Amino acid sequence: MPTLTPKNIAMIRMLALLALLLAPGVYAGCGEEPPFASTDVGVDLGPDSGGPDSAMPDIAAPDIALEAGSDATEDSLAPDGVGSAQKPIWLLHLTDVHIGASMFASTALTKVIQDVIPTIKPTATIITGDVTQTGTASQWTSYEKIVKGNVPAFPAYLEVPGNHDMRTDMGKYFLSHSQTGKAKGGLYGYSDVKAVGSTIRVVRTNTADHKDKTMQGGGYFSSSQHYDLLSKMPSTKPNHTVVAGHHPVEGVVSLQLLGTDWRMKDLFNKVNAEVYFCGHMHTKWTSWVKNTLVVMTPTLGKPETVTPTPTYALVGLDTTGPSLRTVGIGSQTLITLPWPLVLVTTPAQIDLGFKNPLAKPVYPGKAMVVRALAFSPKGVTKVEVKLEGGSWAAMTSAGNSLWQATVTAPAKTGNRILEVKATSPEGSDTHKIKFLVGT
Repeated sequence: MPTLTPKNIAMIRMLALLALLLAPGVYAGCGEEPPFASTDVGVDLGPDSGGPDSAMPDIAAPDIALEAGSDATEDSLAPDGVGSAQKPIWLLHLTDVHIGASMFASTALTKVIQDVIPTIKPTATIITGDVTQTGTASQWTSYEKIVKGNVPAFPAYLEVPGNHDMRTDMGKYFLSHSQTGKAKGGLYGYSDVKAVGSTIRVVRTNTADHKDKTMQGGGYFSSSQHYDLLSKMPSTKPNHTVVAGHHPVEGVVSLQLLGTDWRMKDLFNKVNAEVYFCGHMHTKWTSWVKNTLVVMTPTLGKPETVTPTPTYALVGLDTTGPSLRTVGIGSQTLITLPWPLVLVTTPAQIDLGFKNPLAKPVYPGKAMVVRALAFSPKGVTKVEVKLEGGSWAAMTSAGNSLWQATVTAPAKTGNRILEVKATSPEGSDTHKIKFLVGT
């Protein structure tokens, strides 16, 4: 296999983005998956050697989570936008920081740690690999100095390795310097994060699980890791489950390249994953693999021609499924954090990831609940909601950054527009979504 040079990688990223744009249906997981019929048996947490798999019987899906991560109550089975006692949780996603590539990487990460995390107070902050440029001890030491004492304790702040992190001694310094590694989390595993009234399980994967650096760059989810994660599943039942990995599942540079994407999709299915967080491509992409939302966030610390804006993502998990905002923070020459920030969590956005398979229709002319999260370091003064053709109406604070209102759904069926606007001393921010009205 030819060596992947920086110039080649940049070209592949551009081709991959073009391929995704031209064929969104393929990226959304429409292809047939190979059967789960073989795996390596083992408990070694190290990278796979790339040898042939040895035959194993199918592993049944563990009884670990309710579908869509919600409680099987009458409220959760109601039409989209109908109220429930369960409150949303939210996650901060960072990826491709590349500490050591330039001073900007350290500056961008420091800014997010100092300003974004304390303001948003996410249930968990998840960094999906390429934390460092080449995985050296000095780069990890620089990273450790930035985060030590300044971030929530593991697993409320955690990392998974990327191919750049595995370049030096097979991820040795990830294990000794990352928050995950120092907590004995290994290169992959499970972490349960507690929130008020709920638990979220983060399934941490290593998608550079191979001894060959070129294979690491292409993305490889080994059979032994796949088996370990499924066979060692905790018996407790979380309210929500997400999966974190570095490489996309599908596309030109993804787990499809070396044929291990089906293992990851099988993992999604068996753990009832609501979201898969990834990076690697330095570009934004959102799609679905069956009922799992794939969130590929652009780079935070290494903006380039393909993605010139350093970015983080905010994902909400509500009874109606996931919601998403991606937030650019300026440029390499000037970091600017936009405040306030608002995210609609209910009703579900019908066109999230092209077509949201979890979005249920809201009954026309009936009462519907709107929920949103709003954040500002100076405090949010008001949040308002507006349906298309209507006027702004005040939402009520429900505490802990949550705002809600009960409105009357439009009488006209089909895709309708809803806007939520948050106001703070810094200004205002609006999140506009499409939602479905029908019977």
